[in-house]
Amino acid sequence: MSRVQDGTKQDDLLYDQFSEKDDLWFDFMADTGDGGNSSYSVARLLAQPSLRVQSDSVVLNLPRANLLIIGGDLAYPNPSAFTYKRRFFRPFEYALQPPTWYKDEHIAVNKPELPSGVSDLKQYDGPQCFVIPGNHDWFDGLQTFMRYICHKSWLGGWFMPQRKSYFAMQLPRGWWIFGLDLALHGDIE
Repeated sequence: MSRVQDGTKQDDLLYDQFSEKDDLWFDFMADTGDGGNSSYSVARLLAQPSLRVQSDSVVLNLPRANLLIIGGDLAYPNPSAFTYKRRFFRPFEYALQPPTWYKDEHIAVNKPELPSGVSDLKQYDGPQCFVIPGNHDWFDGLQTFMRYICHKSWLGGWFMPQRKSYFAMQLPRGWWIFGLDLALHGDIE
């Protein structure tokens, strides 16, 4: 996945932009690859600035998550430009639009490509997204996943700083999330 052989380049794997926050809201979803109304319905709920939930006499106002983790199978029945664009990206773009300056055809060569005026990932305050590939994403050797996840900067309005198919993320208060890509045949770098 990388040309680095000695393991010294850790910034491709480790993310700590949330580690110093007092609290963190995150959402998890998986198997989004069917597209259509079901994918859009979930993406629309994730995109709301807040959700108002009532349980008995208690009303909770839940804020939009800082972090969205998506578990694999982004495309059915196979990974292709069509299934990724239409069934995965499109519902998220309809739910929360990317920045106006972002161009869909843009390939991110040096991630994370931070928005103008933001010099460090810890300073970025918008929602972020990290993705773990599933078995359907591996049908083409992960080429489409790499092209659309690891070489793009936005999933709709969610910023995607992820550079590889796996990651380790340090969260507040000593918690961690490990996004492990179990379909790799060799050792993780």
